[in-house]
Amino acid sequence: MKHDILRRIKNGGKVALVLILLLYSVILSGCKFECTSNIYTSDIIEVRNAKKPLFAESTIKIEVLDRSSYEQNKAQIRDLFSRHFQNVKDLSCEEIGLNTFVVGRTKIPIWFNPNIEGTYSSRQLLSIMVADLRKKEQMTKVFLAVDRESYLALKKDIENQFLGATISVDDMKITIILHNDQRHPVTAFGTCVYINGQPEPEVSKIVLERRDSVELIMPTISIAKAFEVGRSPFLLFQLENAEIATKQVDPEPARNEKRPDKKQVVQSISKSPWLFPELNKRYIKDEELKALSKDQLWRAKSELLARHGYIFKTPRGKSFAKSLGTHYKGTVLDVNIIYEQFNEYEKVNTDMIEKREKKSKLFNKYLNVK
Repeated sequence: MKHDILRRIKNGGKVALVLILLLYSVILSGCKFECTSNIYTSDIIEVRNAKKPLFAESTIKIEVLDRSSYEQNKAQIRDLFSRHFQNVKDLSCEEIGLNTFVVGRTKIPIWFNPNIEGTYSSRQLLSIMVADLRKKEQMTKVFLAVDRESYLALKKDIENQFLGATISVDDMKITIILHNDQRHPVTAFGTCVYINGQPEPEVSKIVLERRDSVELIMPTISIAKAFEVGRSPFLLFQLENAEIATKQVDPEPARNEKRPDKKQVVQSISKSPWLFPELNKRYIKDEELKALSKDQLWRAKSELLARHGYIFKTPRGKSFAKSLGTHYKGTVLDVNIIYEQFNEYEKVNTDMIEKREKKSKLFNKYLNVK
């Protein structure tokens, strides 16, 4: 009898241990964090001209275990949102697929920074930063800006209040929906973003007709950069069309007035064409690689080769080299010589990129994707 009781306790202890471990693994998994913000072309123009902040209507989603956990901790969750986001409204719980999210409406600042390299901050976890790129060419650069202290404070609150649950940059999705509320078409250039669901590793022209919208999703590598240095660009905005709306009534320009040369505008944007400028100074992270498409992996490796003057032989490589303009000078035909010139960062990064490319090829072959 005594042995039977001990055996039951022992077996029960194993079951309890398994349950605890399962619960622990669920709790410690990262919470998904999503932010979707709606910004208008007039917002960018007004912030740039008036140098005063505006606020973009946004939706924040933070993953929770299930609906019952939301109901049990509703007061704590509401307090958490109120402390870390402005003017939180309509807090609710939504089940999206297999995930459950706390959803709330908030406002994200859109603000002007007169010095891109400065240390100005909106002191909000996430914000949209507007800065002049080149005043003569009427180009404005738009950034995702991050206040790291605010992020760490939110992370700490979640970990302290919800049994070790946490948020991570790797589990973040940030979407900007740009609406053209001007009376005429507006030109913008997406930089290393997903445009309407399609990855665009290079500078991609976007023409928004009146009342058009475009969805811009920040890739993980850009979000990681924003958290590392405080900001990451995602849009170049051409103000010229926006600010001369009243002049467009007369389709004929003044005789002494020269229309901007589109080729010159594109060239001015491309003066710093490197999408991966730091791969010779730091190791690329595995999560960054996972976020890159097949074309982006090729681009990253090609940039490393181009920096050392590799003469590309394929039509694709030659076209890429030509796009670099004066930033590229082909001097070396043998790729092995280039590899010998690589520093330690470049060697490791090239190896990691090639391994990732092989994994992608095997996966695509398995799925019968060409």
